[in-house]
Formats: sequence, structure tokens, C-alpha cells
Amino acid sequence: MTDAPEQSSDWKKAIDTHNPVEAIFNIANLMKSKLSISLGLDTEENPDTSVFLPESVRYAIRYGIELKRKEILSVINSQHWQDEALYLLMKVMDSDPVLQEQFLEEVLNAFRSKQDASSLQEIYKRYAAMLTEEASVIGTKLSQISRSGAYGWKKRADNLAHTMQEDNATPCLIAYSTFTLLRSFIQAAQNGDKILITIKHRLEDDKDNALYVVTCLEDSCTLEEWTHYDHHQDVPDIHLCDDTVSTGQTLATIRHCLSEKYGDFFPEIKEKDYYMDRGISWATE
Repeated sequence: MTDAPEQSSDWKKAIDTHNPVEAIFNIANLMKSKLSISLGLDTEENPDTSVFLPESVRYAIRYGIELKRKEILSVINSQHWQDEALYLLMKVMDSDPVLQEQFLEEVLNAFRSKQDASSLQEIYKRYAAMLTEEASVIGTKLSQISRSGAYGWKKRADNLAHTMQEDNATPCLIAYSTFTLLRSFIQAAQNGDKILITIKHRLEDDKDNALYVVTCLEDSCTLEEWTHYDHHQDVPDIHLCDDTVSTGQTLATIRHCLSEKYGDFFPEIKEKDYYMDRGISWATE
């Protein structure tokens, strides 16, 4: 009689939780990932087979609990979730647009120069240290991303960014959820390309710091707020871009608000919208 094989570390990580429902959820995801690999659906090494968000973060997003500074730091410290850490930090800095813009410009330059994960983590930690102990944020988007896996989400983001690049479409990313895609767009951009970022709630409330334009240079980026009398009026072929779309109401609202806020000082937004849905990049005519 042979001894039972020792349980693999992948399975141990999946059940390393005090919540039995969470363990079932993790095991199901792990089985799906291993099946995909066994069928040859993805021949690349897929870190999603053994990578999960920290347990306290998974618990919080499952039950709609705010993430505190401690949970944000735990995401930062996980090298597989750096784009999600950016999303959380940008959201938690929402009340301080000046600090938020300073942070974003530093991250954009790190993305463009392709700095490694440890360099990016240092930037994140430096700004996280400026947060108060009471700082908190709802990480709504993390629930969807965790189901896809960090690797799977990144592959879809790359696909969407390259699709827009091939179509010569200038993206107008709708924040905050699209900060999980931003690295893909920055690294896919050609020298001189522009990327627009709009923060939905500020745009709807007609506030400042609602729209930014990123200019991608050879190995760096510039970040500027779009003003009512902006000199970027010649930006070509602007298309709205979101991570997911259900009713299309968000896209319609953004289109209307951009026109209302900037009027003749904003270029035409093309009718074709881009977004990610069910793991594939889509475009609507």
C-alpha cells in the first residue's frame, strides 16, 4: 500500500482560508486553470494557477467591506497584482487630486520605461505611506478581476490595447476601473501617441481634474489636465474605452458630459467604442 501523495502547494494555497465558501471558490478557479493547461489552451506559464489575492482582501471584496490601508499594502506587496494596486491607490487618493496626479505621472513614467515590479512597488509604498490610517476604499473591480486571474486580465488588456493601436484609435479611458488596464495601453503606445483618461464622477459633477491627456514619448510620459482652452484639440480619432459594458449607459453619459463640459474645445468622439467583455476585446459600431 503506497502513501497518499503529498498535497501540492497550489491546492494548499487554494484552501488556506477560514471561509469554506471562499475555499470552494478558489478550488473551482484552480481546477479551471489546470484543465485549460492540460488541454493545451494556454502553453505559456500561467501564474493564475497558484496566485490569489491576499485572504483579507478576498474576504473584503466578497462581502463589500472597505479595504483599509493594511489590505491595500498587502496587494502592493504581491508582485502579481501591481495593476490592481494602482487602481486601489488612485481610488483612495480621490479626495486629493494634486497628490493623485503627482502619483499617476510617476507611475506612467515607470510603465513607459518598463521598470521592474520592485521599482513599481517602491513608488506604490512611498505614496501609500502618505495615506492616513483611516484611509479606506471599496475595491469593487477586484471581484471581477480575481475571477479572471491577474494573468488572464492582463492578457485581455494587452489584446484590447493592441486592437486600438492597430485601428489607430486614440483611447479615452474611463476611470477608475480602467487603471487596471493602463499599463497595457502605455506600453503599446507609439512615440508621440496620446491617451486620454477621464474620471467619471468629476466629469458628471463638472469639477476640475476630470480629464487628463497622457503623451507617450520614447521612454517617458507627460501628464496634463485637459482644460476648456486646451492646445490638444487636434488629437485624432478619439474613442471611448471601458473595461466592461452592460447597458452602455456609462459610455453615453461620458459622451454627453465631455461635450457639455468642453464644448467646441473638445475633438469629435467617434461612434465606435471599445471595451473588454467575457475575456475578449470588443468594439461597438
